[in-house]
Amino acid sequence: MKTLLVGLALCSLIGGVPALRMVKTHFPRNVIRGHPVNLTCDYDPEGGRIYQVKWYKDGQEFYSYAPGKTDRIFHIRGVHVNLERSAGKSVQIENVDLDTEGRYVCEVTVDESFDTVLGTGDVRVVEPPLAGPVIAGEHRHTMEEGDHVRLNCTSFRSRPAATLTWYINGARCDNVSLRSYPETLAADGLHTATLGLDFRLRQAHFSLSGQVVLKCTAEIESVSYQSEDVRISSMTLARRAQPNAGHRFVPTRSMAALTGVLLVVRCAHAA
Repeated sequence: MKTLLVGLALCSLIGGVPALRMVKTHFPRNVIRGHPVNLTCDYDPEGGRIYQVKWYKDGQEFYSYAPGKTDRIFHIRGVHVNLERSAGKSVQIENVDLDTEGRYVCEVTVDESFDTVLGTGDVRVVEPPLAGPVIAGEHRHTMEEGDHVRLNCTSFRSRPAATLTWYINGARCDNVSLRSYPETLAADGLHTATLGLDFRLRQAHFSLSGQVVLKCTAEIESVSYQSEDVRISSMTLARRAQPNAGHRFVPTRSMAALTGVLLVVRCAHAA
């Protein structure tokens, strides 16, 4: 059978029948759980007629298209085809869940020669965290140079685990100040990530107004970005930034006497 198909394909090429080719494919790398996803195989039969297009997930056929015939659906776990939004070059899978993740293949075959081309892509299902990262640990709203800051930033229940990053006044923290913790995995396949920040405050950390901003970001590639920050103030540096704050002007005895003389002179001149 294989030899016969090869012979037919060669005869078609010799006879001048155009060859089938795959123009481009689109298999989204990341799909958010609960959303629909469109998979595309854009092919060009080069003047030939399409015999059929089959779609597979992890080797199992789930959708078949043939011109002039009724589309066929084969129910497999995690794949729910929307027939109204599926056709010869694309298929829509709705209500994506964790079981939708896998390797997808489209198989396009033309009539007469039975030439076949394949398109392949991997789809990963992402579930962003419901809320932003949480910062907790040892710090106060008012701290001074030399005080110890120990904080943990945690991003709860996502898939995959969020990538956490700490910043001090907008500058990314070096590894010396970071404390890594292993991820935790729940029974439902969702991850929780934690990254610690451990350092002593220096005068250089504080702005001119006596404030330092500590920020943690939680990111899942281009799908999800969330952040949280805490602000610490130094009362000492804040007072230094305003040297006249809290001081009341009290005239000395000599200044009071001089003021009196000036008033007498002004009054005599006015008379």
